[in-house]
Amino acid sequence: MNELSEKTRSIKKRKLIIWGVRQVLSAGLVFYVVNRWPNMIWLIPVWLLVAAASLIALIVMFRKIEDKMTQLDSKLEELDENNKS
Repeated sequence: MNELSEKTRSIKKRKLIIWGVRQVLSAGLVFYVVNRWPNMIWLIPVWLLVAAASLIALIVMFRKIEDKMTQLDSKLEELDENNKS
């Protein structure tokens, strides 16, 4: 179970790094468009909302995975205790 937790942690780290890179690239594109066409200023709050929503979704997904892993770990320990008796 420890190995699975470490694997999940490394995946989480990689996903957060990818999210960050994606947001930096998106910010560059959004600010380029806004600089070129000032009437497109509405793109900035839309981009911020989408970025926040995707980060929240990522965090919620990993929280659910961690909760499921905790439940699985407790069930495995319970089974192990029952087999010892």
